[in-house]
Amino acid sequence: MDFSQRDPPLTLKGFDQASHLAKTFPEPRSISVVLTSPLKRALQTTLKGFSQVLALNGVGEDGQNGAARLLVDRDLQETSDLPCDTGSDRDILEKLFPNVDVTTLDKDWFVKTGMYAADEEAVILRAKTFRKKLWNIAKSVQSDQSGREDGRDFARDSDDAASLNVADDDEMDSRSFGSYESGGADADGESDR
Repeated sequence: MDFSQRDPPLTLKGFDQASHLAKTFPEPRSISVVLTSPLKRALQTTLKGFSQVLALNGVGEDGQNGAARLLVDRDLQETSDLPCDTGSDRDILEKLFPNVDVTTLDKDWFVKTGMYAADEEAVILRAKTFRKKLWNIAKSVQSDQSGREDGRDFARDSDDAASLNVADDDEMDSRSFGSYESGGADADGESDR
């Protein structure tokens, strides 16, 4: 990957890995919510890996209204301030991904200052903030599902949410959350999505 390129797209290997995810993810119809970073490669991974279950414009690919919601969250952006880990303008994302709602992003969502700075303190704060948000989403999904028989769950892009493990200081029980790793890393344990 060219680390000097701002917000690079997914590589061919990354598309292959996302295709593998789409084919091997256990019980994809059980997913209620998919959370992803606004970075291009994360959005492309999500759209390719979960296309069979996502509700884009309110309707799933197969026309089902009960499809999973896609939530784009700036808290899931990369933790470094390298150009390759710095996102694109919201206007660019809207053009590249017209079926994805990025209106929750501020115009300057990609600026690496404050809570989004590339330092340990900011990363810990962001992880804590996101875990609370994730907890609330999980409770909302549980509440929405009471009485439902389809047993939907939620998933997040585990590579982009790796920073969630930075601090473990609140009451959330990790067993309440579902995640899946596709095993898409190379022999060195690196993913070149």
